[in-house]
Amino acid sequence: MQKIKHWVKNHRKTTIGTAIVLVLLIGMGIINKIKQNKAAQSSRYVVAKVAKTTPLTLTGTVAAQQQQVLSLPSGKVQSIGVANGQKVSEGDPLVTTYSESANEELTDAKQELAKAQRNVTAQQNNVSAAQKDAAAQSEDGTASGSASSVAQAQASLADAQSDVTAAQNKVNTLSQKVTQTLTAPFDGTVTVDDTKQDAPVITIYSNDLKFKSKVSEYNYSKLKTGQEIHVRALATGKQADTTISYLATVPTTNSQSNGASYEVDADLSSEDFMDGQTVKASVAQNQLRIPKSSVKNGQVYVVKNGKAKAVAVSGKRVNEYFEVKSGVKAGQQIVTNPDSKLHNGTKVSADDND
Repeated sequence: MQKIKHWVKNHRKTTIGTAIVLVLLIGMGIINKIKQNKAAQSSRYVVAKVAKTTPLTLTGTVAAQQQQVLSLPSGKVQSIGVANGQKVSEGDPLVTTYSESANEELTDAKQELAKAQRNVTAQQNNVSAAQKDAAAQSEDGTASGSASSVAQAQASLADAQSDVTAAQNKVNTLSQKVTQTLTAPFDGTVTVDDTKQDAPVITIYSNDLKFKSKVSEYNYSKLKTGQEIHVRALATGKQADTTISYLATVPTTNSQSNGASYEVDADLSSEDFMDGQTVKASVAQNQLRIPKSSVKNGQVYVVKNGKAKAVAVSGKRVNEYFEVKSGVKAGQQIVTNPDSKLHNGTKVSADDND
């Protein structure tokens, strides 16, 4: 027993030192393992497919391609020839009016015409008389002033005839103003608001319809005239493929201070849609979009057969994405988090796909 105690005493320092060394070695191993794990984590690459930009979605309404509040002819309304909501054709009579003041002016104009006509008759007589005098003076050799008299009489007759023409034109114009008929300027549907006495408000809406919406200045570049657009009515589910017929270059008057908006229209058929319906439209976008983090120094790393390859790309940054103009194609896989360790030929395993 005494020998054991003596041995322990002699070897205690050595045992403690060995234990400390073992602890240090274990600690260093743990630290190294953590560093290896961190390195492994830092070199994990996320791979994503190149995709087209999400279709642009617009909300709008169905409206008539032409809408016009018609101006009534002057005078008092005598009759309204259409009912509210009635369909009409171009040229159909809508409203007839009568103007008492125009009728009074017409009466005066007719009197002026009659007076002018009498003056023409008188001037014709003067010309005939001057010609007879000239003939008589020519026979007896005293026709010194006869030619001048005839010329003056003919000039007066020409003036009188011009007065008749002007008076007749005035009569014709006023005759059209006494009783006037308002006709439909195009095929469509009319609404009649006759709440105001003697002043009905008549509005005509064309049969041809259109999708009407607004696009913000931030999405304006995504649209162009003639571009295909898919429209769906929310209430009925009716759908149609059409094209953009109008894209404004001047912002709407009610644009917000933080961004302008522009009107965009597309033709629709009245067989599938109704005026006033709420509709949604989507416009496919051909731009390719990738995370902007994937672009470093004007290039991206395309993954093929498990290996990375640097490819130059061109385009522009839009919010959190990069819209590609050239360099990659839809469906290709790219590394979205390249770092300084990523080079041509670096293996990117399938497990790294996100």
